[in-house]
Amino acid sequence: MKDLLFLADGNPKVLPNGQINFERLQTITTKIRQILTCQIFRYDIVTRHTEAKDCDEFLMAIVPGKEGALYKLSLLNEERTSPVNTSGSSTSPVRPERLIEKWEREAREAAAKNKK
Repeated sequence: MKDLLFLADGNPKVLPNGQINFERLQTITTKIRQILTCQIFRYDIVTRHTEAKDCDEFLMAIVPGKEGALYKLSLLNEERTSPVNTSGSSTSPVRPERLIEKWEREAREAAAKNKK
């Protein structure tokens, strides 16, 4: 649907020379035909009811976390582009250590200490 919206809004109806933009209309028609083709087929969701029920039960059992804990978990996979101080303004351009990097560093340090 995003493609269809982009085709309709992202392309001019009339070319600079004043002619109708038939390429735009042909492209929109092709996209609508693709959508209609998908609507022709019947999707048998009933046979997958137990899987959907299991999925619903799993999702309903998830307990939302606290914002601070979720933020720390997000640092496992994402790094901030720049540190932020308490006032919300950027400080230095130094890349902060991601939490997973900290844990890996600490594990290496502990392993090196145990070897001594």
